[in-house]
Amino acid sequence: MQQDANECWLQMMRVLQQKLEPEDPETPMESDSEPGVATAKKNFIDQYLRVEYETPYPCIWKCTESEDEEPTKGKESQLQLSCFINQEVKYLATGLRLSKVSRLPAYLTIQMVRFFLQREGVCQCQSPKGCQVSTDAGSGETVTEGGEESGRQPKEVKYEPFSFDDDLGSNHSGYYDLQAVLTHQGRSSSSGHYVAWVKRKEDEWVKFDDDKVSVVSPEDILRLSGGGDWHIAYVLLYGPRRLEILEEQQCF
Repeated sequence: MQQDANECWLQMMRVLQQKLEPEDPETPMESDSEPGVATAKKNFIDQYLRVEYETPYPCIWKCTESEDEEPTKGKESQLQLSCFINQEVKYLATGLRLSKVSRLPAYLTIQMVRFFLQREGVCQCQSPKGCQVSTDAGSGETVTEGGEESGRQPKEVKYEPFSFDDDLGSNHSGYYDLQAVLTHQGRSSSSGHYVAWVKRKEDEWVKFDDDKVSVVSPEDILRLSGGGDWHIAYVLLYGPRRLEILEEQQCF
């Protein structure tokens, strides 16, 4: 039986958690076991890929000896989010089942949950239902760069840091650009074919199909939304969008 690519990805991240030291060991992170208690981030993966949020049905910690004490809601942290695909889900945001997010990582991994257990057997079957794959993510309108005027020297472009000053590896803007896609072709998790698609530059992507490597366009990436037997997006990896510092901001 072939290994599920998402399970393989998570296992790789867990191994790297044990191997990669944090860039800044002093950066605080709330403990999963003790809500409200800050601890140092233990590794590089936690710094750059861990998302933290309140539990949808939060556990409540309350001192039984003091009725006036406010209960504390539980928090969870994971290395990826899950987008659950069904007939009502057409866009990525509507498939994410989350409550309040307290921390966004610089690199956000999203699994498209397409496989379901077939009642008449043990086959993990894939739903071909399409869900729009966007090359950018975040709140508000997307930012586009204007063209350079002819005859003028291109000005130096400065970008804002994407992390909070006290939380290295976070994303303070909430804006993302798609960096890589892992697709599955087939109707079952125990069969089919996985392909990786990686962004090399703004208008160019690279397709890794076993030992066959080829250049593809952004339009090919948008076709990975699903809706048939073509390659269907299974795991998405978003990176922080670089936001340009405006001229008036640079004056201060």
